[in-house]
Amino acid sequence: MEITVLTLVVDEVGGTEQKSLKIDYDITSGSVDGIISDVNTKSMMINITAPDSGTLNMTIPRSIIDSKSSWDVNIDDIFLMLLDGEEMEYVEESYQTTASDSRTLEIPYVIGSEVIEIIGTSVIEDLYSIGDGIAMAIDIGM
Repeated sequence: MEITVLTLVVDEVGGTEQKSLKIDYDITSGSVDGIISDVNTKSMMINITAPDSGTLNMTIPRSIIDSKSSWDVNIDDIFLMLLDGEEMEYVEESYQTTASDSRTLEIPYVIGSEVIEIIGTSVIEDLYSIGDGIAMAIDIGM
């Protein structure tokens, strides 16, 4: 399954263009009900319905959320992952460099889970779901 993220890209001189990004995902039990971003905490919250324990596998474009080393922006850092507010472990397909345009995460959850929060070092602004499989965002270039 996928979530199409429609973005309004604003450059440093006020020019705009529309782009489309895709978050590919597979959830073993339940559903992804919505996503939002918080630029203050540099996080993306994924609302899920989990009638059973399972795994959410996601391939997320780096332009939506990323986590980079504080001493070298060409090196990936781990995400902080919270499940209903509690820190949890996840598996990343492999650490990559900026040559790749996305990161693939395997996120386990337990029955009754509601919110997975991914915290990185950058996140797209104003990301929110507007319908089944569609979200909107603003990307301000600097």
